[in-house]
Amino acid sequence: MGLESLRKAKRALHPVKLLKKYTIILNNQTINQASDKDLYNIIDLWRSSFEDEDEKSTNFYFMNRYQKENTYVLKNNDLVVSMLQIIPYTLIFDEKEEDVYFILGVATNKTYRKQGLMKKLMNYVLSLSKYQNAKIILQAYNPELYYQFGFSQDYYHKITEVDNNLYENNFLIKTTKNNDYIKLLNLYNQFCKKYTGYRKRNIEYYQNYLALRCEAFDEKIKVFDLNNKSIGYVIYSEDDAVIKISEIIYLEQAYLEMIIGHFMTFDKKVIIESDLKAIIKGDYKYVCTMMSNFLENNFQDNNFYINECL
Repeated sequence: MGLESLRKAKRALHPVKLLKKYTIILNNQTINQASDKDLYNIIDLWRSSFEDEDEKSTNFYFMNRYQKENTYVLKNNDLVVSMLQIIPYTLIFDEKEEDVYFILGVATNKTYRKQGLMKKLMNYVLSLSKYQNAKIILQAYNPELYYQFGFSQDYYHKITEVDNNLYENNFLIKTTKNNDYIKLLNLYNQFCKKYTGYRKRNIEYYQNYLALRCEAFDEKIKVFDLNNKSIGYVIYSEDDAVIKISEIIYLEQAYLEMIIGHFMTFDKKVIIESDLKAIIKGDYKYVCTMMSNFLENNFQDNNFYINECL
């Protein structure tokens, strides 16, 4: 009944057993592509499901990335209780473009969990003709939930806490806060030449997306030049004690050393999320950043690079 005084009175009787409380809800489920009227329900479910999202990041996503035609919802009596989004991506494999899909924003209302609703929604979406036999990637908080749909933990990043004692301060390279989006794109494409597979980016990605995303996530872009040549860039955030680098693009291992050396001048802990080929001195761990239904399930052998989930 929600009466605190009654709860205290009942507990004062020292009961032998407390019965579980249940809520019975009429089952009237439907699955459809999202419509305009579902938007606020979807936003509410997004905010209540993903703890790392705040108002700025949520507003960024729904103003810049959300598309109702790529969103599917399971509703009970007109309430959105489970949702997922599946958006098209273009990957480069062996220098050829290939269309894939990326599943994100999978969530179920807490009241309705452990009833198989996510499974029901996933099975519905994956059975649609456009997604049958399609290459699909996803990022999962609970990977074990997706094994039943044919997904494996295939793609990993390395997160390194840099050992500052093993790097020297580097004052040889120059840095700029850069809005030369063509330069950023060129650096990315040169970096990806060592991979047989990577996410295709274009000038609009940097100009219309990345800059807005950095603003929403309180991140900065810094470009590094050596002898009037651009050698890499980083996307990072910082507070009084820690610098977190979420993307580090470098043309050679030697340039990577120089870029890391630049951050030694700040006298802060530096944590870098990188590709597996990056040699960075410090304690590191591998983290699964993507599951897929098409990559080989041996992450050390995957010559592949992708570093964005939105």
